[in-house]
Parts: sequence; C-alpha cells; structure tokens
Amino acid sequence: MTLETFTTLIEGIQNQSNKTHELYKHGVDLLSFNEDYYREVVRPLMVEAFGKEGVEWINWYIYEKNGREDLKAWDKDGNEICHNIESLYKEVVKK
Repeated sequence: MTLETFTTLIEGIQNQSNKTHELYKHGVDLLSFNEDYYREVVRPLMVEAFGKEGVEWINWYIYEKNGREDLKAWDKDGNEICHNIESLYKEVVKK
C-alpha cells in the first residue's frame, strides 16, 4: 500500500469517527452500527494488510492520540513514532 492510499484510509476513518461523534452529541447514536461495520469489515482487512500489531498502532493513533500533542509513542531506541500519518505508515508497513 502506498503512503497516499494509507493517508486516504486513515483520514477516512478519522472523518467517519468524527461525524459519528458529532451526531452522537445531537442525540443520534450510530456507535453500535459503526462498531459492527468496523469489527466485521474494516478491521479484518486492516489486519490482513498490517498485522494485529499494526492495527493496534493505527487504532491508537486514530482513537487515543486523536491529534493530541501531549500523547507520544517511542520505539525501543527512544525515537518518537506514530506522531503523524507518515510516521504511522512507516511503523505499520515494516511489521
């Protein structure tokens, strides 16, 4: 997978997550519907492409880091990883 395609994938998941959360604020609960779709369709495809550890990093980046500058991750050598989409890509494609 190219960086361009990976970026489109990550940004698409982020956008969908943001839309779901905005709707939830207005009383529309699509969380269980979206979770089923993610668990049954998106996650298996991502595991196939990036392995379970790669998907864990992707989920961390999208759902936990979520743009937070104070939340960081490092590799075994003390280098910051997964701080933007390009560094996330480098981390998950090497697995």
